[in-house]
Order: sequence, then structure tokens, then C-alpha cells
Amino acid sequence: MSSSSDALSIFNDQTSPEKKRYDFSFSLPSPVQPVQPMDVDTSGPIRLSPPTTTTGNRPSEKKQKLNSGKAKAKIRKLMSQDDDDVDGAASVGTGGFLKKLVGVRMLVAYSLVLLVAVLAGIVSKEDLREDFYRRYRKQYHLLLYGVEDYCSQEFDFSPVAAALDAGVVGQWTAVERIVDIFNRRQEERFTSIALLGSTGVGKSLMASIVAQNFQWLSNVHQFLWEALATPERQYDRFQSFLYGIRHGREVDLSCGRNLIVVDHLGSDDVELINKIDTRLRFVANNDDVRMTVLYVFQGASLKDDRRVGQLNGPIERVVLRQLNGEDLMQCIRQEAAEFGVELSEHPGLMEELLTNMDVAKYGCKAVRAKVAFYSQHSKQNAL
Repeated sequence: MSSSSDALSIFNDQTSPEKKRYDFSFSLPSPVQPVQPMDVDTSGPIRLSPPTTTTGNRPSEKKQKLNSGKAKAKIRKLMSQDDDDVDGAASVGTGGFLKKLVGVRMLVAYSLVLLVAVLAGIVSKEDLREDFYRRYRKQYHLLLYGVEDYCSQEFDFSPVAAALDAGVVGQWTAVERIVDIFNRRQEERFTSIALLGSTGVGKSLMASIVAQNFQWLSNVHQFLWEALATPERQYDRFQSFLYGIRHGREVDLSCGRNLIVVDHLGSDDVELINKIDTRLRFVANNDDVRMTVLYVFQGASLKDDRRVGQLNGPIERVVLRQLNGEDLMQCIRQEAAEFGVELSEHPGLMEELLTNMDVAKYGCKAVRAKVAFYSQHSKQNAL
């Protein structure tokens, strides 16, 4: 009996208080150990938390909780917040784009209004319109002719005079005469000149040199006469030609001085030329423009044809003299130099041309054609 009591006393520790007691109570660790944060003091002994009793929910209970009113309300609230966030972000992006688009449209609208206002001011005010057109013309002439004041530049006939001296053979008096007429009557609105002389003395050449070296090249107009046309037909053609000059888009009669060359005239055309000259004088005075007209008569001379003397009084006459043998030699040298023909290498060419050409009848008219033919023939033989 004593032995059994001693054995029980080990657990009860009632009879032997001085003896050591053993505690056999303990708790199982939790299935998931809590993660200790970095700032938790772990210097002391680690105590295991008491076991937590978890009661697992059955699937039916979870569905009931999800289908409850509170859960549905919470889900709707979260969904509405997400939708609001997405719509808000989209609205912010769309709003910025719309603001930029409205700003660009407003800028374009203001620019158009300003442009319309400027154009309306230019159109409504004549002085502004004229100033705008004048500035545009200055820039256009500067690019095209290299002269800013192209229309208002001072009259200078010296380049034409130098070209006439170098290009026309044996007509020093006629050249001086035409230079004097241009310089003396430069301020007059209308001037007309008739070039007279026999065939081949240089009338058409003189008119061509004046036209090519004229100070206002954009105002040079040439009209070729038809030999077989009736006077009525000729006048209608010239009227159409004059209408194109007066109303052409690219023609400005008020710019500088105008030059009209009427070539291939005959002594039978004097009466019609008087009518045309009167018409041109009226146009110059009516339109307030400055105009010079050159009438080139073929084979007509004051001495040989009295009809030429019936030209209107205001028409200036420039008579080219008859050429001689020395003038013919000079014409041959001049044409040979232009076509690159060395007369020293062809000693028989000069004599042949002088022998076969009637300078009194044809002047230097056929020299150019003959020298050009000889030049072409020599090049072909050299090949």
C-alpha cells in the first residue's frame, strides 16, 4: 500500500513538497507559424502561441455568405468604384484631347478672321491695294530683270545706240537720226518712226537691234504684215493685236515705255498705216501710256516712191542710204566672223561673193545666207 501511495505521490506531490514536480501539460504548435517582422525583438525565448481552433465551413455555408445582402452590396460598391476610376481616367484623357482640339480650332478661326480682315482692308481701300500691287511688281521685276525700279527707271538709249553702231553697216547717219528721235521725244506719250530705204540696206536689222536691246523688254511687241491680205483684213488683224496688248494679263502698258514694230510694209500700205497711226496715237493719249512705233517699209524710198511721202506729218522719217562695194565687203567680214569662217583660209570666197552679188540692187541682204551656206558646206567636207 505504501508503495502505491509513493507512486501516486510523485504525480500529486502532496506528501513530499521538497521533491521536484513535473508538468506534463503542453500545446501543439500552430500549423502556420506567424512571420516575425524585422523590427520584433527576438532576444527572449520564443513562445509558441496556443492552438487555435478553426472550424471549417462547408461549401454550402460559403455560398450562403456570398449570396447574402451585405456581400452583394460590398461587391457592387467595389465594382462601381473600379468603373468610376476607369471612366475618370478615360474622361481625363478625352477632356485633354478635346481641349487641345478646341484650342487649335480657335487659333485657325482667329487666323482666318484676321486674314479676311486684312484682305478686306486691301480690297476696300484703293491706296492699300495699289501699294500692295506696286510692292509685288517691284519684287517680280527684281527677280526677272535684276532691276527693282524696272517701270520707273530713267530712259537710257545708249545701249541700243552702241548695238546699232556695231551691227548696222554703213548707216551712221541713220543711226544718229534714230538715236536723236528716241532721246528727244522720250517724254512724249506717242512717237512713230518710219524706216525707209532700198532693199538690203539694214532697215529690218535696225528695227531688230532696237527691239532686242530695248530698255523694257517686256513691253516689246512685233506685228508682221501680210503681203496678200486685203486692207480690211490687215486692219482687223491689227485691231486684234492691239486689243491683246491693251487687255493682256501679262502686259502692263503703264510700265516704262512700249515699243511696237510693224515690219514687211510696202508703199501700197501707206494709207492704212496712216489710219493705224492715228488709232495708236489715240490709244496712247486715252490710256495715258508712252509708246513708240517703228514702221519698216520694204524697198520703199522717198526718192523712188512718192506714195511714201504721203505718210502722216507727225511720223518721223529715217532714210537709210544706198550701200556700195566697200559696205558689201564689210558685211561679208561681219557675217564670216559670226559664222566662224576664216577669210584668210579661203581667199577666193571674198572675190566670189563680191562678183556674184549686186549690192546696188540687193545690198547686204543675201550675204548672210551665202556665208551660212558656205560655212555648213565646209564643215561637211571636213567630216
